[in-house]
Amino acid sequence: MKRVLSLSVLIYALCALPIYAIIDTNTNGMSDLWEQTFNNGQLFDASFLPGDDPDHDGWTNDQEADAGTNPFDSKSPNGFIHPQTVVLNDAWLDLDGDGIDEFYPEVVSLTWPTIPGKQYTLLCSTNLMAGSWIQIEQATSEIVGVRTYYFPVTQTVSNILPPEKLFWKIGIDDVDSDGDGLTDAEEEELGTDPDYAVAGRVIRC
Repeated sequence: MKRVLSLSVLIYALCALPIYAIIDTNTNGMSDLWEQTFNNGQLFDASFLPGDDPDHDGWTNDQEADAGTNPFDSKSPNGFIHPQTVVLNDAWLDLDGDGIDEFYPEVVSLTWPTIPGKQYTLLCSTNLMAGSWIQIEQATSEIVGVRTYYFPVTQTVSNILPPEKLFWKIGIDDVDSDGDGLTDAEEEELGTDPDYAVAGRVIRC
């Protein structure tokens, strides 16, 4: 008799503080390029604080800047706060990239929007305990679009096979591939090469 697997999926979003330099001429800790994108080409004034949440969506201005999202849109892009999840039954997918579809009795697809130059880390846990989070995938996006990850329910997680419950979160980080002081996302915005450092470039942080 076919076993029916029950899966409870809880999605969390994790937006880590950037660990790389950014263009920040007004020294408020947020990228000038992000500010200009959502403030008609101008920097925000001193009253626009990193810890505030003007759109009341649960994300501070600082977190919205890290993720590249709109600080004035309470309907945040579907995926950053609530990634779309779909449980697929009896699916034929090529998850190992060998060009051949394999059969999976149950697969969870997780989809979230991406911004060029941002690094996304998909993690899961079976119990939310400290130290229980496992990195499933980490990649830097090259396009504006969406990323979908397919997770077979029968895949081993923390030696539990199959897991009866999984909790997910997506980390969003800035990276500076060429070490020139500009994040990859800022280089994408400026039209420069994120893999080529320009000698003598000075960024005020």
